[in-house]
Amino acid sequence: MPGHIAADYLRTRHPGLPVLVVAGFMDDDRVRVQNSIRDFHTFPAPFSSDELLAKVKSVQEYESERAAHQT
Repeated sequence: MPGHIAADYLRTRHPGLPVLVVAGFMDDDRVRVQNSIRDFHTFPAPFSSDELLAKVKSVQEYESERAAHQT
């Protein structure tokens, strides 16, 4: 199952679930638009483990702030 389909399915069961899409072809405008419409966070490959950890922390902080402003 492609990742975006799995993420869409999980979001039907858990609305607001943060999704981080890791892809090697982020230059494709179609991919960027689809991820934006779905409100997915994106992260281009290749990357180091430190870069991935930093991105995950960034997504967590962003989602925490967003949730705080929605209440």
